[in-house]
Amino acid sequence: YWQGFYTPIVHYFASTPMPPGYLDAPLFEKIKQGEIWRLFTPALLHSDILHLFFNMTWLAVLGRQMENRLGSFRYLLFLLITGIATNLAQYM
Repeated sequence: YWQGFYTPIVHYFASTPMPPGYLDAPLFEKIKQGEIWRLFTPALLHSDILHLFFNMTWLAVLGRQMENRLGSFRYLLFLLITGIATNLAQYM
């Protein structure tokens, strides 16, 4: 399974050798099997009701302004792209 880039970065700066086969884990195995919703759905998860409340408040305040300037389609596209990009960055 994929363990991320933390260990390789630590080994790089510590000038120690990496364990053999560490980076050979398969990446995006479920997405390659056709489960493309996994790219965006982690953006919908929240730790508790307060987290969800504050996110929805920002969506109402800032999102309304962005949608007015960008238009509905471009705003939805912006949300999808940023949701996917942040989830990919967190995965890596």
